[in-house]
Amino acid sequence: MINFFKELKDNCLVFLSSLEKLLQEHRLLTFTNSLVLDHICFRVSDVSSYVKYQNKFLNISKLLIESKVNGRLISTYKLNDPIIWESRVISVIELPEPKSVNNYNTGFEHAEFVTDLSFEKIIKKFPNLNFSKKGMHKEINPELKVQLSKEIAIKFHHQPLEEVIEFEKTQVN
Repeated sequence: MINFFKELKDNCLVFLSSLEKLLQEHRLLTFTNSLVLDHICFRVSDVSSYVKYQNKFLNISKLLIESKVNGRLISTYKLNDPIIWESRVISVIELPEPKSVNNYNTGFEHAEFVTDLSFEKIIKKFPNLNFSKKGMHKEINPELKVQLSKEIAIKFHHQPLEEVIEFEKTQVN
């Protein structure tokens, strides 16, 4: 499974490099550099790939939780060895089961940043961006999304995913 980790890390570094260029183009780089990059999302194209990648991730990480969100399963993993990129440490990866209505390519799709700034202030700070406000009213860990390109997006939220998972676990038990 060392090969999977190397492949994952290499793909992650390419993704993060592309993300950085897009953040620069959208004048978000300075802002996001001051935030914690909490986790990244690895998409798969179909349910059988979801199961296959679950097994691959279990060999290089610890499953933090698998829970149903918006009608589909999402697995969240903490890597045994984090991926280091510049000054960032990426240790949490989200693996969503694809919804049947979406066609996803397999690979990294979005990064999520933790901010203490209100979503309204972020929207006001960057009026040139087309924000998706759909997730702003989620009961647990609301989010604000920006699609930077056809393949890459970012999301802002107020709590680290690991804290949200710990809270969710207390609600189940």
